[in-house]
Amino acid sequence: MTFPPIPPSRYLDTNHKDRNLSTTQLTADMKRYMNYALGASLGGINARKVAGSFEIFGLDFMVDRNFRPWLIEVNTNPCLELCNSHLSSIIPPLIESGINRSIFGSFGKHANRWERLDFKLPPKQD
Repeated sequence: MTFPPIPPSRYLDTNHKDRNLSTTQLTADMKRYMNYALGASLGGINARKVAGSFEIFGLDFMVDRNFRPWLIEVNTNPCLELCNSHLSSIIPPLIESGINRSIFGSFGKHANRWERLDFKLPPKQD
């Protein structure tokens, strides 16, 4: 039997009310780690500079007991199988947004519809 995932905010409200944990902070931390990982491989992404192309990466995270995310792997060919209702609800919009961003992102009604993610290398630490 498969159960639908519990929204993180509801999970925290139900199980960790006293800890003052934030899904907003978790999301910000995950985006920062994504930026580091993709920034480190920036030279290899679309190396031939083909206009209008896109790639989909799968980034897997685990969250520890202190609600700190850990990036455990980056998949360059993530599984897009619609094997349950949860994946069936998120994968088609993901593919559609990738196509809309790469093909229609610079013109028409889709020009300002999607958030642009500019990946930058993190500052060097001493």
